[in-house]
Amino acid sequence: MKILYTSLLTLSLLAATAANAAEISYTQNVSSFTNSATINLNQFNTSLGTLTGVTLSWSINSNVGATLTNLGTNPVTISSVKVNNDLSVYAPSTSADPGAPLQTDDFVQSTTISGSHTLAANGGTYTYSPAGTGAINDSFTISPSDSFITSFEGSGTVPIYMVNSFGININSNAGGDAHWDTLFSGSAHGTATVTYDYTAS
Repeated sequence: MKILYTSLLTLSLLAATAANAAEISYTQNVSSFTNSATINLNQFNTSLGTLTGVTLSWSINSNVGATLTNLGTNPVTISSVKVNNDLSVYAPSTSADPGAPLQTDDFVQSTTISGSHTLAANGGTYTYSPAGTGAINDSFTISPSDSFITSFEGSGTVPIYMVNSFGININSNAGGDAHWDTLFSGSAHGTATVTYDYTAS
């Protein structure tokens, strides 16, 4: 009978824990930015209960364009360009801190802009209007064993730092003799979300 009672007690405790499990999320719009942005997300109010996990997620869309200048001594015909957008995320942080507990720097989206254009020698230019590179979506999961989880507890906000950078691949008839000056234009925007899993008080 003791074994039966112990089993029933264990089941009751598990049921109580499951019944108290809760989740709350906060989403912040990421306003249009070119190079970097700090997003402040609501912390978890510990009066709600005991924090058991944190998930950071984001969806960022970019538009990238470029003005190309031919610095070579011969005309160059460009058939297309492939513009790239790279997003790096640091958390919790207000800068591109190499010591930030959470870091990403490998989320790249790209798009190809077609169209043949000939650039005159010694300074001929052409501008490719910004085009969407597609959404960058990803997330971090933080567990109670991660000591910095306490940064997400409180009554204020926790900062997430994003860095946007651009790149380009040029298809032309110049081969290895190409000499370019590239001026990028574009911006990024989207949303960032923090989700807190907790055991309610």
